[in-house]
Amino acid sequence: LLAFSLTYYFGVRIGFAFTLSANAVSLLWPPNAILLAALLLCPPRAWGWLLIAALPAHLISELSAGVPLLMASCWYLSNLSEALLGAAIMRGVLGGTPRFDRVRDATVYLLACVLAAPVLTSFLDAAFVALVGWRYDGDYWAVFSMRAISNALAALIVPPLAITLLQVPYSVLGRAQRALQVEAAVLIAALIFVCVAVF
Repeated sequence: LLAFSLTYYFGVRIGFAFTLSANAVSLLWPPNAILLAALLLCPPRAWGWLLIAALPAHLISELSAGVPLLMASCWYLSNLSEALLGAAIMRGVLGGTPRFDRVRDATVYLLACVLAAPVLTSFLDAAFVALVGWRYDGDYWAVFSMRAISNALAALIVPPLAITLLQVPYSVLGRAQRALQVEAAVLIAALIFVCVAVF
């Protein structure tokens, strides 16, 4: 729980690093994806503990960045709702943690966690921003679309990587053919290069 809480905290800090000063919404928001990955990796009976562990990390990181308490609290609720919705759909359809080497699991994940959960909860998030008014420019749909895209991008990147790394034993990675190891290293380097170039 402590490792998860620290990861969530740094996810918020990374999200703020990708937030333009005049906007309420980040270009990339990893905390929801980090929480989603944790929920998908843990049995539902442990979900309450994860939600509790996320709260202090969320509040400390957001309040220290100058976010008002009401806005931080509202964002905590929208973050939880996105992660819980995605995890609940995945559990309901697959019955467990997805495996990204299966087409069915990857398809359900894309539909539930990359499309449905970010889009549906962005209505709530944009409403919170409009209600509180913090860094709100009066354009509900701009906040909605920016939040949906940034959270979908994070859901596309973070949970599949985290889940795959935790599901695959390191001994398997060590036994992988040299060509596969080189391919993985090149893909990771390319992703880092593109992110640095774009952001």
